[in-house]
Amino acid sequence: MNIFKSNIEKLKKIINNNKSESKESKIDQAKKQEEEKNKEIKEKKVRIIDENNQEQEVKQFCQHITQNNMVLLAENEYEQANKIYHTYLDCYEDWSDTLKAKFQGWKVKDKRKLENYKKCARCQEREYKESHPNAKITGYSFHYYYEDL
Repeated sequence: MNIFKSNIEKLKKIINNNKSESKESKIDQAKKQEEEKNKEIKEKKVRIIDENNQEQEVKQFCQHITQNNMVLLAENEYEQANKIYHTYLDCYEDWSDTLKAKFQGWKVKDKRKLENYKKCARCQEREYKESHPNAKITGYSFHYYYEDL
């Protein structure tokens, strides 16, 4: 009887060890996939056309247009119809799959030459978060509202 119990205990230990090893390997695999995805995102480039119609590719990750009065325009129907401009090169990554599929790149324009254009809500939110690092979301109504706490 004792032999039977000891064999069951050994079997349970083996099963538990296999389960924990399996969980660890899945976690390690998930971490590696996440790291690869992050690396891919950080290395991704986007096509931009400057005001002189010169085309170039630049890394897009969290790149903010800092030149005075320069903004980004996407050439798709939705963006043009709604007269939206952007300030982040990777903003289109948050768009719907339909709009993202139509994205060809950015045109850099002088904001002063654009009439009735408004800043993208996502770009505006990112700028606010950068300038107010202690801000917390306190409500929601189409746009998030923040307060410095």
